[in-house]
Amino acid sequence: MKLMVINEKLISSSFYRAHGIFNDLCQQMKDLQIIDMAGKGYTWADILQADAVYLHSPYSDEHSNLILYLKEMNKPVWVDYDDDLFHVPDDNPMWFLYSNLRTQENIKTIIQLANQVSVSTASLANVIQKLNKNTWVIPNAYNNEILNFRREPKRNQVVVWRGSNTHEVDLMVYADAIAEITNKADTWKWVYLGYHPWFIRAAVTNPFERMVSLPITDPIWYYKKLRDLNASCMQVPLADNIFNHCKSNIAWIEGTYAGCVCLVPEWEEWNHPGAITYKDTKDYGDKLKLITEGAFDLTKQVMQSYRFIQENFALYKINRIRMQLLKKMMEL
Repeated sequence: MKLMVINEKLISSSFYRAHGIFNDLCQQMKDLQIIDMAGKGYTWADILQADAVYLHSPYSDEHSNLILYLKEMNKPVWVDYDDDLFHVPDDNPMWFLYSNLRTQENIKTIIQLANQVSVSTASLANVIQKLNKNTWVIPNAYNNEILNFRREPKRNQVVVWRGSNTHEVDLMVYADAIAEITNKADTWKWVYLGYHPWFIRAAVTNPFERMVSLPITDPIWYYKKLRDLNASCMQVPLADNIFNHCKSNIAWIEGTYAGCVCLVPEWEEWNHPGAITYKDTKDYGDKLKLITEGAFDLTKQVMQSYRFIQENFALYKINRIRMQLLKKMMEL
C-alpha cells in the first residue's frame, strides 16, 4: 500500500501525528510505503501513484479543493487533527485564522468528505464525529525509537514549562500562583521553553537569577534540552475552556520522558498514574508549593507515569490503531 502524505510544512504536531510515527508504522506494516509530499508541489500524475492520501490538520481553501480533487480521482482520504479548530479561543493568536467563516466551512467540508478521520482525544472525537461517523481516537504516543527515558535518582531544583505564545493566556490565568511560589522557593530555577512570560517575570524578585526563557527549536534539540535540564517538575497550566479540554497530554508524555513529575489539570485526558493534578488556581499553587518543599516522592511518581505510558501510550501499540484504520479504508 502506498500512502501519500500531504502537509503544507512540518508543524510541531507532525512529530506525534505524522512524520514522527511513520517509520514504526512501516516496520509493522511491511507492505506500507510512504510518499512524502511535505512542502512539495504535486500533480494528478503524483497522486495516481498512491493508493490513499493522508492530510494532517487540513483547513485551507487549498486543502478543501484538494479533497474534492481526490474524490474525483477515487482516492481514499484520511485526515487527522490534534486540536479542536472549531473552538479556538479569541485570546489565541491563531483565532484570526481559524475563526474565519471561510476556514470553518473548509474544515467542515474536509471532515465530511474524508473517508476516515483520526483525532488525539475522546473529547475532540465528540466534536468531530458529529460531522463524520468514521472518527477514530488515536492518542499521541511515546516514541521509544528515539526517546530514551531518563532514570535519574537525583534531580535539579528546576521547574520547566514548554509551549508557545498560543499558551500565553494559560500562563496568565495561573501567573499569580506561579509568581508566588517562584518567590518563595528561592533555591529553585524556573525554565520556560518556547515563550518569555514577561508578566510573571515582572512579579518575581531577582528574575534574572530565578527565571530562564529559551526560544523554540527543532524537536530533537528540544528533547535533548529537556533531558539535560534534569528538572524535577513539568508544570502544565491550562485555562478551563473547550479548546483545552480537547487537547492531548503531550506535555505529560514529554515531562515523564525527561524524568519530571508533571503538574497537570484534573481532567480525563491528564488524570493518570504518577501525575500530580490540580482543580483550580489555588490548588495549582498549593501543589506547586508542595513539590518545591519535597512533599512528593518524585522518583515514585515519575515511574508510575512511565509504566502507564509504556503500557498504554507506547508508539508501537498506538500504531496498531492506525493499522486498523488503513485496512478499513482500503476495504472501501
